[in-house]
Amino acid sequence: MGYKMTSAINPTLPQTGVAFTADLRANLLAAKNEIEALQLQTGRGTAFYIYASYFGVSSSNPNNRAALQACIDYVSALVGTGNNNGAVVLLPAGLLWFTGTINITNSFISIRGPGKQSCYLAFANGSNDCIVINGATAPGGNLRDVTLSGFGLIGSGKTGGASIKVLNVYRVLMDDISLDNCIVGVDVGNNTNWVKIRDTVIIPNEASSLYGIYWHCPGDGSARSDVLIIDNVVVECQWSNADCFVWDGACYTLVGSGLRLLHGRYGMRILNTANSGSYFPSFANLHDVEMEGFKNRALDIRGGNDIKFTTFDINNLTAAASQGDADDYSIYIDADSTHSITRGVQLVNGRVGLCRSNAVYSDSRDLQISNVIAATSSYAGVGSAAVIRLGANSLNVQISNFVAEEFGGTARASYAIQIDAGADRVCGCNIDATRCNTEAILNNSTGAVGFANVIHPGGAHHAYLGGVTAIESTGAAGISVGASHASGTFSGVAYGATRWTVTDVKYDLANGTSYYVNNQQVVTNRKTGWAAATGTATRTTFDTTTVTTANLAQRVKALLDDLIAHGLIGA
Repeated sequence: MGYKMTSAINPTLPQTGVAFTADLRANLLAAKNEIEALQLQTGRGTAFYIYASYFGVSSSNPNNRAALQACIDYVSALVGTGNNNGAVVLLPAGLLWFTGTINITNSFISIRGPGKQSCYLAFANGSNDCIVINGATAPGGNLRDVTLSGFGLIGSGKTGGASIKVLNVYRVLMDDISLDNCIVGVDVGNNTNWVKIRDTVIIPNEASSLYGIYWHCPGDGSARSDVLIIDNVVVECQWSNADCFVWDGACYTLVGSGLRLLHGRYGMRILNTANSGSYFPSFANLHDVEMEGFKNRALDIRGGNDIKFTTFDINNLTAAASQGDADDYSIYIDADSTHSITRGVQLVNGRVGLCRSNAVYSDSRDLQISNVIAATSSYAGVGSAAVIRLGANSLNVQISNFVAEEFGGTARASYAIQIDAGADRVCGCNIDATRCNTEAILNNSTGAVGFANVIHPGGAHHAYLGGVTAIESTGAAGISVGASHASGTFSGVAYGATRWTVTDVKYDLANGTSYYVNNQQVVTNRKTGWAAATGTATRTTFDTTTVTTANLAQRVKALLDDLIAHGLIGA
């Protein structure tokens, strides 16, 4: 292959001076850029390229399907001979019309346009898929290293099918692509490993649109898929009924950064529709994630393991009837059970809310929420929902550095955290519930629950220990136990319906404080100036009409001894 010289230098003649050096650098840079632009990332060396226009692909062709397919088939046959290092099909600029489906069934093929804003592939093919990469019939049954880049794909009157479908392939790159007016944007299916979607915009905005990205395979492990990488991807549903991103079945390892899911039915759904106890979505690490504006929920997790979101903004954006006024939770995490494995979800460094019910509802196990602000939940009515609600199956939950916020207006959320009966091993610290309507925490569980450094709506600091609320701030009422907590223990105190028992523990009231019963003071600081009496003490009964002074003095001594022993009076 060659490259176009950028100046009229004759490389056979001796050249000297600054001008030569600059021109030579420009020539070498031009060569380097062209070589890199035409090289597949396969480790096989430099690919050859061919212009699709040589086969009749152009904006004047009313149907380019046969021409582009002929070009792909031609280079596939050349690549298949093993005499080269892959092929790049270069698309021309302009609007290119297609019917039917473009199929890629050979390895080391790249389809490249001049940019997603310069080259548009318009498909008027009804319910058919537009571009299919399928290794089922590939030579040796092994399809690998396919690249699609630098073009936009537009659906025209689509009634079904995917804009890009990928299955039975290893290593696929989609780069600098836009998919508009699609029913399904990108469909990643069976036996597909190492797919990367980068710098791509997907717009499933048709009335019948289903998904922006659909990553799925059977829940029996027979055709598992591994590693989907997302890098700077936007899915904008424009308030259609499409789900932005659906992940379902035995698909493992989702990683990425810069994911934007906007204005659809659901933002991201993580599913286990096969109800498998062994094969379900697992291992996700997503950073810099935005989900905004959904008719139902932003994040809906029905079955998945080890799923982590860091630096995120996940909210429903409750608004007009066509824009989500029937939504409920911003984040919903289903129960972990035999056939719906849901555990190990981490929400770290983000914001969640703008919803009609709980900002986060979780019935799963091994949940961690840290450094999160929940803004404006309970839109269905003031006090109708807590910001975070933990269902009866919740187990091993940690919540720390959490703020229940309300941006202006009336505080809507009832509690910062509501813990349902049956939840167990729930703990947390640094909870700010200042902007809640009722209280900081409602604990209906008799399981192990502990919270420290909690600010309630009145501004006082609370520490929640099991079913007991121990209030540490001034002006608080003391120690209270909710009606649902019949018995339990905390810090050496055993409490029940009628009795509290202290074992090997000393409780020290600060100077000037008192014990009250029924709002009446019964014990306060020790009265000093008393000394013990000498002589005999008597505690037997006596007749007030016949008692002698000596007998009465013996009984007074007994009272003084007892009061001094209790510490109520003394020297």
